[in-house]
Amino acid sequence: MGDAFDSRKSIDYQSLEWAKRVVFDPLKKYEVHIAVGNHDTYYKNTNEINSPGLLLQTYKNIKTYDRATEVTIGGLKVLIPGHGPASTNTKDTIKLTRNYLAFLRETMGAAVEEFIPFDEVYAATDWSQFKHLPAFDAGNRINAYQVYLSMEAELLGQ
Repeated sequence: MGDAFDSRKSIDYQSLEWAKRVVFDPLKKYEVHIAVGNHDTYYKNTNEINSPGLLLQTYKNIKTYDRATEVTIGGLKVLIPGHGPASTNTKDTIKLTRNYLAFLRETMGAAVEEFIPFDEVYAATDWSQFKHLPAFDAGNRINAYQVYLSMEAELLGQ
């Protein structure tokens, strides 16, 4: 779940009570994980002050995440992505993302074409130009694996 509240600066009492009664109270029997969304944060440059974290803290079954976090749910390790702080330079952010995705396709695609196993190519790849990125350690391997599988399907015409 993310963007639990659609107002950056405020929520009126009636809306909050409705959300609790109709959405959050019925979920009390479940473990709920909320990735703080850009509409949930007070400031645009940080997720630290956010409405779910402040307004839902009385619910013991609800966990909120204001940044990418690796958690274990039902014995399964998952990554709660989180939005992260807003970019102040959209052009550079898009360029970096494009370069990262192109790098993944280039390295994983070459391995697929040569029938090199994923673990082998992943271990041999120089990731140094991307290691500084937020959530790199938590998300890079799964990103690379998804691209590897996608490139493998493309090669096999599926």
